[in-house]
Amino acid sequence: MFLLILVFVAYIGLGSFRRAYDTRAFGSIYAELASRMIEDQARRGISVSQLVARSSLSRELVEFFEHHFPAMLSFCFSVFGTLVMIEYYDILLAVICAVFFLPAGAISFLTFRTSGDLNACLNNQLEQETLVISSGKSDAIRAHYSKLRSWRVKLSDCDAVGFGLMEFLMLTLLVVALFRFCYFKHDTDVGVIVAIVRYIIIFGDGLALAPVLTLEVSRIWDVSRRVVIPPIAED
Repeated sequence: MFLLILVFVAYIGLGSFRRAYDTRAFGSIYAELASRMIEDQARRGISVSQLVARSSLSRELVEFFEHHFPAMLSFCFSVFGTLVMIEYYDILLAVICAVFFLPAGAISFLTFRTSGDLNACLNNQLEQETLVISSGKSDAIRAHYSKLRSWRVKLSDCDAVGFGLMEFLMLTLLVVALFRFCYFKHDTDVGVIVAIVRYIIIFGDGLALAPVLTLEVSRIWDVSRRVVIPPIAED
């Protein structure tokens, strides 16, 4: 019991320290990245409107590594960890789960391609924002924000389609698991069935994150093409 308490206290301490340190570390990275990016691109004649937008986008790049990259690691542990536990109970079911990586990968790939194009259009429009606002033209401003809304709605629709397809895939997997244990393995203990269902749900929840993470990766992929950082010159 005391060992468990000690581990939990260590977890609280490390978690609190990481959250406090992350803000300082990634804040410094953003400050350095944005400063160097703006200085370099200003020298290359990039417009002020584009620089303002890219300064904001560079923050998104840093936030990806601060928040979403750990989520990707959690995704890997969730998916592959539960797959190992499923294999412990039933090898055939683990193989079936592994086969589901193929359609899940196809859904993620299509989401990446579609959202990549949409993110590019959205960011192109964002780079015009300062220019449009400074013009003071009411029609141009309304048209600008209407276009931003349109691109964001399309991205949301892409996310919704990916989510729906992945959840349907996970429902299919859950039905297969229940069908196998309820109709083909009659001597299976109820506790084992409950454990298998729980692991399948965890596996499905982890795999369902794939389209969401794919959207983030496609967004950062486009941002990284715009926020080109020159190498630090050696003294």
